[in-house]
Amino acid sequence: MRGSDIVLQIPNSGSLFRIPTYLSWNTFGMIQWSDGLRDPDYDAPVFARHPGTGELVWPKLCKEVRREEFSLFTYRQIEESPIPYLQTPSLGDFERTEDNGVFPDEAHETGFRIGYWWVANDPQRDGKPRVISDQRFRKNLERLLAIIPARTGGREWMEIEIARELGDFEQALFLLDQIPNADSSIVGRCLRKLVAVRNSKVAVLAP
Repeated sequence: MRGSDIVLQIPNSGSLFRIPTYLSWNTFGMIQWSDGLRDPDYDAPVFARHPGTGELVWPKLCKEVRREEFSLFTYRQIEESPIPYLQTPSLGDFERTEDNGVFPDEAHETGFRIGYWWVANDPQRDGKPRVISDQRFRKNLERLLAIIPARTGGREWMEIEIARELGDFEQALFLLDQIPNADSSIVGRCLRKLVAVRNSKVAVLAP
């Protein structure tokens, strides 16, 4: 269920944008990918692009201007508003930001690198090869693992998936075997099947 839209202002430029909020959502029909991406994804972005100005934005660092109620009565008004929703940055946006090397803090960098990973994998979701260089792909994932604390929930699955996507199937299998009852979960069973056939592509998690 949709909640209100939050209108925010980008520091310095003053450009406005909006992000939706959700009171609840239904996971029926949601696609879960092995790299952690959910489709549709209802979480607010950590790093995004303003479609009107092209500015790259850290939404959590922007000032909230107001909230606008979303309902059947306000839907058309919001859709016709000059204040846009944010877009997912392009692969080039992520690459240039990484080259710049400036992040607000490690929490933002973590969200950035997860988003970078997902965008790099997007061609494979459509049955095409990745266009990112192997060097950049590896660098991003190795840095991501380096900044996520060891006890972070779900990190063990991420580490297995990263090893698999980087083609280190022996390490992925070793890590998988360290998780008690790993095969009792859909994630564990799917990753084991992918590792067994030495498949390094991002995949849909299915029973």
